[in-house]
Order: sequence, then structure tokens, then C-alpha cells
Amino acid sequence: MKLLEKAKLLLLPSPGNSYRPKALSKNTVAFFLAVVLVSEGLFVSSIFGVNPSEMLLSSVAAAPIPAQGQGAVGQTGAVVKAVATYLSQPLTVTDAILLLVVLILSALIAITTLKHAHIQPGDLTLPALVVVGIALVLLGLNTWYGGTYAIA
Repeated sequence: MKLLEKAKLLLLPSPGNSYRPKALSKNTVAFFLAVVLVSEGLFVSSIFGVNPSEMLLSSVAAAPIPAQGQGAVGQTGAVVKAVATYLSQPLTVTDAILLLVVLILSALIAITTLKHAHIQPGDLTLPALVVVGIALVLLGLNTWYGGTYAIA
């Protein structure tokens, strides 16, 4: 029961959190902004020759599976290889992260606004809307850049 109460305080405006869900607090929105900026920074650094995927586990997991291990691994090995290949593409991962941030914050803003719109202060959702706007602009720029130039 306590878990449901904590989830309610985190996600839904209610009298227990003064109609200000903790998921839209400045610290949480700052975290989402940091995720957006770091993912975009890693993508931009991969464009200019510093490929962070070479330093991550995905580059190790994308290595070919030895012949004797392929029979034992089977479908799981194919899934791991597909995920590793997906994670080694900076544009795809960055777009997925930006889209996830946009979806999460948009859902939180919608829940907060629709539940008690008559008592919601504008300063509660404004920072989250700014982060969503930044993420959408970066998503659009990434899509334009990915469609215009080939990324090595």
C-alpha cells in the first residue's frame, strides 16, 4: 500500500503533495535536461570523430560470436547482437533517448494539467515544457542531420 501512495505523490497531483507532483519538481526536470544534453553531446562528439560507443560494452557485445558458441546461444545470441548493433549507432540511440524524455515529460504534464487544471500554477509545468521543447528541437535537428549526411 505504501508503494501506491508513494507513486501517487510522485506522479499525480493530490492534497498530499500540495497538487504539485514530485516528478515535475525542478530537480527531476533538471535531471531530464541533463539526460538530453549528455545524449546530444555524445552524438555530436561521435560526428566529430570521438565515438563513445567504442568505449562502451556495446562495442564488445557486437563482436562476432565464436562458431562453437553459436549453437548454444541460438536466438538469445541473435537478440543480443541486434541490441548491441542498435546501441552502437549514436544517432539511433540519441533519438530514442530524446523521444523517451519527450514522452515521459509530456505524459506527466498532461496528467498534471488534466487532473486539476483549475489549481495548477504555471510555474509547475513551464520548466518541463521548456525541456520538452529543447528535446523536440534537438530531435528535429538530428533527424535533419541524419537524413542529410551519412554518419560513419
